[in-house]
Amino acid sequence: PASMVVAGVGSDEILDLLIRLMEAGSGIVTATPTFGMYSFLGRIAGSRILDVPRRGPPFFELDVDGIISCVQSDGAKLVFVASPNNPTGGLMSENDVRRICATDCLLVVDEAYAEFSGGSALALIDEFPNLVVLRTFSKWAGLAGMRIGFSVAHPKLTEKLLSIKQPYNINVSAEAAARAALAVREKIREQHILPILRERERML
Repeated sequence: PASMVVAGVGSDEILDLLIRLMEAGSGIVTATPTFGMYSFLGRIAGSRILDVPRRGPPFFELDVDGIISCVQSDGAKLVFVASPNNPTGGLMSENDVRRICATDCLLVVDEAYAEFSGGSALALIDEFPNLVVLRTFSKWAGLAGMRIGFSVAHPKLTEKLLSIKQPYNINVSAEAAARAALAVREKIREQHILPILRERERML
């Protein structure tokens, strides 16, 4: 429903809004190697960046115990996890989402590449008011230059995000492109996403 969605100038804008919701100096957990914007935006806002490195190759799994320790012992209030992770490609399991959401933090699952993975935390949104799922049109729809993405979260959290978001900042061209992509999303999946997935399987 619309009460759970915030559209932004790319999902990066929503990352920035989520950080601004926290008190100045709050701890933000990242899990490197991962998308660099989490720590970049956190440093700009004066947040404490608490990195919990992923376990080693080949799978680079999350150190969930380490993340929970940062929340419980170091006062981290915001946890960013890319799923699939950029650049390692690993998915966050439903059990990992549940474990982190059971703590006193806001978990942001950045699903920029979800359409290429077959996994998502969206089904858990109704269960956990401290869970945010981010999506973008940049990858699956090829609209990176248009800068449009969105969050899905509990209505109360969505209301808080909207209260600090600049109004009317998504340009008309980006909105039109996003609507057009949604109207033909099945065609995009068949003609663009599925061939990429097949090629990935062939190469692996």
